[in-house]
Amino acid sequence: MSAIYSEAQVAGFLKHLQVPQEFYVGNEPILDHAFLKVLHQHMIATVPYDNLTLHYSSHRNITLEPQALYQKIVADGRGRGGYCMESNLFFCYMLRALGFQVYPVGVRVRLRKDGVPHGDFVGWQD
Repeated sequence: MSAIYSEAQVAGFLKHLQVPQEFYVGNEPILDHAFLKVLHQHMIATVPYDNLTLHYSSHRNITLEPQALYQKIVADGRGRGGYCMESNLFFCYMLRALGFQVYPVGVRVRLRKDGVPHGDFVGWQD
């Protein structure tokens, strides 16, 4: 499978996340559990949940197109994040571009009442 993002885009992503240099040998990142953990932590800390496009754009919809996600989250330099699907798919694509084996899955949630799980799981239609 070919990578969706170029080496320059991957480097831009790692710079955007401010991944520490200790996770590199030369210019290449070390693809191990420690690096994956740091990527996840930095992704969560750097790329916010963001639904501004749904409310403040003329079209009021999101795109999951990889290059548009890169532009919005990294290249524009505006500190934007994405709606859950945008951020998660973007991270999936980047992990693949780095060389990790990743696949997306759907999720369901169970709502809580006073902190206690309550009711049915929602999110996917049976």
